[in-house]
Amino acid sequence: MMKAFDIKEIKVLSLYCSGLQCNKISLLLNMSLSTVNSHLNNARKKYELNNYSELRALFHFLINNHLINSFFCNCCKLKKLTQLPKIAKQPNC
Repeated sequence: MMKAFDIKEIKVLSLYCSGLQCNKISLLLNMSLSTVNSHLNNARKKYELNNYSELRALFHFLINNHLINSFFCNCCKLKKLTQLPKIAKQPNC
């Protein structure tokens, strides 16, 4: 089973992956700098990643994968698209 980020990790990761520095994130989310660093470190350890670049890459992948899957599943359920692009296979929803 795939491990999941908790809501606070997602908030911190979203801002971190947007390019904000940890001190700015702490101000925006009204949490201490050590708490921001703890969330980042916990998220990194959860997936056994070696560094924060790998964490950023994983987070972007998971978000993009979720958006793509949501799009195709909604298309299957709602039957709003009559033809999907040739390169995309319609998943079994």
